[in-house]
Amino acid sequence: MKTHIFMGLAAFGMALVLVYAACNNHTHDWVWTIDAVAATCTSSSKDTAVCSECGAVTDKAGSVAALGHTDGAAATCTTAQTCMVCSEILAAALGHEYDWVVTNDTSYPAISTGTCSRDGHTETRGTAIGDKGPGGGKIFYVGTFTMTDNSSTAHYLEAAPSNQGTGIRWATATASPYATVSTDANATVIGSGRRNTALIIAGDPYSTYNHAALLCKNYINNGKNDWFLPSFDELSEIYNNLVNGKPDHGYEMGTGTASSYWSSSQYSVDTARYRQFSSGAVSSGHKYQSQPVRAIRAF
Repeated sequence: MKTHIFMGLAAFGMALVLVYAACNNHTHDWVWTIDAVAATCTSSSKDTAVCSECGAVTDKAGSVAALGHTDGAAATCTTAQTCMVCSEILAAALGHEYDWVVTNDTSYPAISTGTCSRDGHTETRGTAIGDKGPGGGKIFYVGTFTMTDNSSTAHYLEAAPSNQGTGIRWATATASPYATVSTDANATVIGSGRRNTALIIAGDPYSTYNHAALLCKNYINNGKNDWFLPSFDELSEIYNNLVNGKPDHGYEMGTGTASSYWSSSQYSVDTARYRQFSSGAVSSGHKYQSQPVRAIRAF
């Protein structure tokens, strides 16, 4: 009896195997539908098929290539460009590109207004390094400091938009001995440049030659006439904040020895401090040397 049951189960199992083989080993009889899946911006169409015997499905590339995106309106400062068909972002919003100008320098903090060069949108914020100053130059220092000539408090330093000269002596004389300038003009700190300038002019007042301090004192731009020759530390802040690794500010200020700018900080009876803007090197030179000059102002 057990033998008959076993033989019956074996026969049934063989039948199942034969059915399974029949469903998996036959050649599919595909019934194709051409371009059943339509092409999109990024994908070609697809032909699909169903096997008439087992119901299996498959697909292959259809006859219609990917359509490609249809450009929508160009990206603006605030809106991305998208495909008109599928809405995929094609170009990110550009963001505003502001030109910042000091528009209120009578309070602290001063206020700057930025006007987008692309769409004219405006914003306001506190004045920052790189903004166009009231004198038409660039703000290069922001902080609170004391002007050593009158003990007033200032918060901003602005560099003139261009050199006041490229081959200017620190002194009138072309050789030692030079006019006697008070040793008080040796000051280097931020806030001392204006007093240094006055002391240099007082000690070397000759009008036959516009030496560096006198040239800065006589400079007028954008209605501002309170410019002076920067102290060494003030000059260094121009280098640190507008020049060194900051080409976006447009203040490269020369190359090689042509970038060695005078400061108003006297070093000795015969020499004064300068800074080379192309390398950052600091040194002192004889007062007869011809070097570039850039005026600054404080407010």
